[in-house]
Order: sequence, then structure tokens, then C-alpha cells
Amino acid sequence: AGPAREQEAAPAAVGSSGQGKGGGRGRGAGEAGSRRAHTDATSAGGRGRGACSSGASTAVPKNSGLGAMQGGGAAASSSGPPGVAPSSAAAGREWDLQLGVDRKNASRGGFKISHLEEIFANNAFIHNVYPIARDQAGCRMLQHKLDEGNAEIANAIFSEVLLHCVELMMDPFGNYLCQKLMDMCNVQQLEMVLDRASTALVRISLNMHGARAVQKLIDVVRTTPFVPRLVAALEGAVVALTKDPNGNHVIQRCLESLPPEAHSFIFRAVASDIIDVASHRHGCRIVQRCIDASKGHDRWLLTGAISQSSLTLVQDPFGNYVVQYILGLHDPKANSQIISCMLGRLNVLSRQKFSSNVVERCLQVSGPEDRIRMIMELSDVRSLGELLRDVYGNYVVQSALFLACEPQLTQFLGVVRPLLPSLRASGQGRRIAQKLEKKYPQLRAGGGNSSVGTTSNSSAAAHIGRANEAAAVGRSGTGNTGGAPAMVPPTQASHDGTSLIHGAGGVAFSYAATLAGDGPGGALS
Repeated sequence: AGPAREQEAAPAAVGSSGQGKGGGRGRGAGEAGSRRAHTDATSAGGRGRGACSSGASTAVPKNSGLGAMQGGGAAASSSGPPGVAPSSAAAGREWDLQLGVDRKNASRGGFKISHLEEIFANNAFIHNVYPIARDQAGCRMLQHKLDEGNAEIANAIFSEVLLHCVELMMDPFGNYLCQKLMDMCNVQQLEMVLDRASTALVRISLNMHGARAVQKLIDVVRTTPFVPRLVAALEGAVVALTKDPNGNHVIQRCLESLPPEAHSFIFRAVASDIIDVASHRHGCRIVQRCIDASKGHDRWLLTGAISQSSLTLVQDPFGNYVVQYILGLHDPKANSQIISCMLGRLNVLSRQKFSSNVVERCLQVSGPEDRIRMIMELSDVRSLGELLRDVYGNYVVQSALFLACEPQLTQFLGVVRPLLPSLRASGQGRRIAQKLEKKYPQLRAGGGNSSVGTTSNSSAAAHIGRANEAAAVGRSGTGNTGGAPAMVPPTQASHDGTSLIHGAGGVAFSYAATLAGDGPGGALS
């Protein structure tokens, strides 16, 4: 610490036998020391570390070997067995580190920069690469040595790293040296790395630092004949990796870097356990990446598995996004299969937070026949009132009204009209009723033919209050952009051959009777 600072620290050393405890928060002289001793100790230690930080450190012999760790002298300020002088405890501690008694703590303690410079100047690092690679400054210096282009030194470093590659790939600092070596390896050396790490590749992939090294390994192996060996090492743990916060990045890198013919092992594993993977926070993202990367039979395998399990997935906080992703592909066969799984349960699904979004999405992307079937079920008089009063269901009803075509829209409004008085009884229901009456003025009419042409079907943003459903949705055959009243047949034959009058009450009665008799369904029992 220098002669001047040692002289300043000397009065503090006489202060108290409890001085060794004064290393933190400015209590340099111990509890029994005077204010003068306390002030001297604080000024000598620097930033409140006490007098022993500078005084005791001078008693520790300076060591130039690999065991001389950064801050070794200062360790006497807080450690050491009872009854042993601080300087002796520090010296014993450094001696133990030299002998490798506590290699883990030694590597985490860090080398002194001056000692590292001396080690590298004498080329003493050649047989001590493993402990140096686990030190932050030491790892950087090893990488600089590799950049020098000396083949002999590079091979020596590689040989030592290979012996400890599993540990170094999971080390906070050593993983960077491993990645550097992987970029420089030839084909034979890459094969040696795979042989050494393949049995522990899954464990490494689950590690926060190891996942980065494995991603680098995937990048360098993709152009070699060792891809099947890499696939075999990961094949049995795809599901576990997809659900891990670190391992899912390894699977994504496989999809991005490996050739397409090497992706099948991921697709098969995900499709066979689709509910478990798609219902997970990280797994749902992997499923979407798999869909993007798949083609032909693999795409059919994934979409089929998701469609068959859609009833479970739409009710999951994460699985519903996977189903919506499939719907966004605009595959008529997959969309129809998803809608078929949901039909008969729309009343329950429309009143749930997550599945209600999927119901609205299905209404938007469905074909004409599937949309008619969905709207018929949603307009069931036995469950429509409950949907209109529900915090989520009312949005589904508004979407269905917006997307309904004639004559189904007129019939739908006829079922809604008798429910408006009871809907106005509650605060939320009153706002919904006002919104519906503003959008569909014919709901305020006391009777007569409904004029659908007055509705504003050109604005998709007004039909629904959710931000994620505000995008414009095209409708074919929904009516009139020019403002002319829609033509509604004055009569319609019922099942028994009698004619029904299209009026305010007639439409509601005939449509409700039809649904009650042979409709597609209502509330779940």
C-alpha cells in the first residue's frame, strides 16, 4: 500500500483486537476503538474497508505462481481460523489454492492482472489453461493468444480445453473460449469435441452458458458429416429442451442452421406431445417456429396434431396462440377441422378469456358454410342473453353480427331485439345495448321490415372493442355499400309448409322456434 499509507494505518492497528471485523461499512478500528482510530482506519483502508486491508496485506508474501489470486492479501481482513493471525491465515489460504485444494473458489477468485501478464510472458499458461480459462481476464488473454495465429500454441490450448470441454462450455467465462476454438477447429477436431461432449450435450444445453456454446457447435457442425451424430445426442430430449428457458434456444438454432432433412426429429417429437409443448410458455413459441420451418408431410403432421387438440389448446393461456397461428395460415382444411372441434361448445368457449379470442378469429377466417353454422349456434335464444351480458361473450356476439350475411343478419337481430330491455338493467349491459342500437338502428324500430342497408359495415374497427381484433376483415356478399335497402323476401316457408311473415315479431318467433327444434346446440350441460 505504500509507506505513507502504512504509517497512516499503524495507529489503527493498536485500536482494538476486534479490528479484523471492521472491514465493512467504515468500522475500521473495531467497536472499542476511539473516534480518532476509527477515522485513521477508514482513511487508510479506502472506501471504508478498514486498516487491515492495507496493513495486513503487506505481511503476505507476493507469489508469482498460478495460485496467487487477485485480492489474496486482502482475504486476511475477514477470513482465517480462530486464534490464527490474519497474515498467517492469508498465507495459508494462498498456499492451499496453490496446491489446488479449492480449485473452484480459486478460479472464481480471479488472477491478478500482473500475475497473468507474467504467466503469459513466460508461456507458463500452456499446462494451466483450465483454471486460467475460468477467469475473466485470463479467458480474454487466452483468446488473444489464439488470435496470434501460432498453430503450436493453438493446438496446445485446444488439447487442454478438450479435456475439460464439458465444464468449460458451462462456465461463465470458459464458454467464450470454447466458442472461439470451435470457429478455428478443423473437421477432425470437431469430431473430437462431439465425441467428448455428446453424452452431456443435453445437460450443457439446459445450462444458461452452455446453451450458447451448443448453438455455436450447431453452427459449425452443419456443414460437416457429423450432423446425424449431433441429432442423435439431442433426439431423446426435444420436449424437455423446448420447455426450458435455455434449451429452447438450442432447438430454435437447430431449425435455423441444420439442413431441412435434419428437422424431422424435432417435428415428430413436438407433434407426439403437442398439448404439453404448446401449453408451455417457451414451448408455444417453438411450435410456431416448427410450423414455419416445416413443409409437405411435416407441415401436415403438425397442423393435424394441433387441429385435433384444438379444443384443449384454445382454453390455454399459451396454447390459444398456437391455434390462432394455424388459423392465420388460411389452410381451409385445418381451419374447418378446428371449427368442427369447437362447434357445440361455442357458448362456453365464448365466455372464457382465452378461447373467446379464438372464436372471434374463427369467425373471421372461416368459410361461408362454417361461418353460418357458428352464427346459428351463437344466436341461440337460450344462450344469447348470457353471452351479451358476459365480459368476453359480448365481443363474440358483436363480431358475429358484423360478419353475418343476409338473411342471417336480419334473423340474428330479431333474436337480439327482445333481449335489449333486460340488457339495459346493468351498467355494462346498458353500454352494450347502446352500442348495438347505434350500429344497428333497426333494433330501435318497433316493427316492420328491417333495413340492413343503414348499418355501417365498411368500418371493421367499430364492430369490436378489442385492440387485437380491430383489423379490417373482408366480407363477401354482406350487402350494400351504396346505401340501398337490402332486399328481404316477404315470406319464407317453414318446415310444415306454412308461410312466415317477416316482421319484427315474426322473424324472432320463427328463428327461435327453428333453433329450439333442431338447432345446432346451445349451452353445455
